[in-house]
Amino acid sequence: MVALAVRLVAERHWLSTLLLYIPQWLFALPVLVMVLPALWKRDRAAALVNAGALAMVAGPMMSFNVPAPRLPWGAAPKGRIRVLAYNILSARAGRAHVLAKVRHYRPEVIVFSEMPEATGGLELIAAVKELSPEWTAVQSGEMCLMSRWPVLDSGFEPLRSPTADRVDRHKVRMRIQAPFGRFTLIGAHFITAMTGQTMRNQRHRLPAYLTRTGAIRWEQSRDLLRWAEAESDPVILAGDFNTPPAGMVYAELRRKLSDSFVDAGWGWGFTFPSRLPQLRIDYIFHSPSLRTIRCEVGSAAGSDHRPVFAVLDYR
Repeated sequence: MVALAVRLVAERHWLSTLLLYIPQWLFALPVLVMVLPALWKRDRAAALVNAGALAMVAGPMMSFNVPAPRLPWGAAPKGRIRVLAYNILSARAGRAHVLAKVRHYRPEVIVFSEMPEATGGLELIAAVKELSPEWTAVQSGEMCLMSRWPVLDSGFEPLRSPTADRVDRHKVRMRIQAPFGRFTLIGAHFITAMTGQTMRNQRHRLPAYLTRTGAIRWEQSRDLLRWAEAESDPVILAGDFNTPPAGMVYAELRRKLSDSFVDAGWGWGFTFPSRLPQLRIDYIFHSPSLRTIRCEVGSAAGSDHRPVFAVLDYR
């Protein structure tokens, strides 16, 4: 019933939103209690029922992913794009952690969320350029896109949401000329659903808070998709979307785009919080004319999010 509620009702009601965003492993706690008497009484049927319940939580409810075998793709790919999406928490732990991820993954394009603004952002961009001087950066607020290939043009706009009281989130775009063709890189950071801190701060009006933030994320996803669908070239859409891989916001993003981790990632792919991750809320989406060859979640260091890295084939 919980699995159906979070997938069918999702962010349409505050309670289903709460069930969607809390760590899903909590729903396995009754199994740990019920399995003990089943084993004690050597009740095979009860043990199988509890094993099935555990598999339901660990698999579909926690979105354990096993990628489907890659089918023939027709024409051979023209080239590959290495993409890094990383919420860097304003680089509070220092630039060294961010630069270490860039050196490790060697991406051609980067989407940074929670980029430090003003002088801090300029210093971090300069530090990345010291690794490779060909980097081009476009920053708007706390979103920053970077490309090692030539940038044909760029732009940014507010993430539109009639429900929001003020506009403090932006979507950023780069149209990039790779050696093998053109594509568009788009980055965004949706409003936060809830964390332990917001649960404490909003405990007296939690239903209203969850209802409002759910509506804002829905509106932000629709606005972002309209921007992406206006592009004639293949699109890579990446960032911190603050939504798990279930519910109507995620379904809206998947309506026209592929999820790189679903295509080529193994396991749960949790990205938040970094030390003991329990939610997958950071993504690299892309147009069907791109194909994911590899996707992985990086290690914890320097942020409250883990980075997501993908290698995409360009057709």
